[in-house]
Amino acid sequence: MLQSSCALRDKGWTCSLTVSVVELYNEEPRDLLAASGTAAQEREKMQFSKDALPLKISFSNGSVSVGGLSYEPLLGACVSDGMRQLRELLSRSNRARTTASTQMNSVSSRSHVLFMLNVDLRNPADGTVLQGGLRLVDLAGSERLARTGTLNDAARLKESVNINKSLSCLADVFCALGRKGKNNHVPYRNSKRTLLLQDCLSGDGKALMMVNYSPTEASQQETMCSLRFPNQ
Repeated sequence: MLQSSCALRDKGWTCSLTVSVVELYNEEPRDLLAASGTAAQEREKMQFSKDALPLKISFSNGSVSVGGLSYEPLLGACVSDGMRQLRELLSRSNRARTTASTQMNSVSSRSHVLFMLNVDLRNPADGTVLQGGLRLVDLAGSERLARTGTLNDAARLKESVNINKSLSCLADVFCALGRKGKNNHVPYRNSKRTLLLQDCLSGDGKALMMVNYSPTEASQQETMCSLRFPNQ
């Protein structure tokens, strides 16, 4: 995409690329590019401040917008400059992400993360305007409490419940889209994540799911659940 934008600039188009990264922690959105300090410090502020999460998700005219979210422009004059800036933004957001140790993973992700690249193309010669975007989502895997050892940890338990609930809401959206026509209602609003993905899963949006699973026999149940999920 960066290479294509540079080529279009050479043909007289003006091209604007902006990046945002949103974390959904316990169903609350956080701006990872605006977050300061460590994820643990951010969590502590979230627990004591009702004003720590000003982001508001809305959907209108076929597009999702997030009020209060920061948008970082990619200003590189060439692909290598743009990629270097993009890596810096991803590294910055990753440092602010919420992780914790469980019996399955010492740096387990405790949230869903959405990377958003917005593209705005304009041709001054004929007034053509083209807009689009790319969304990359870390769904976070469904957690079995017995294996992660989080059943007696109130904070980890709450995170697990919200992760699993969000995945169920996404599955409900898939099912509703599959039977569209018989039932036109698609429950995007049942989860902040499906609301954020509404423009990707409707209209002209295209979606692709990639699944990582464990080949070990001990993880057979999780593997089967992982394979059934995208089959929807």
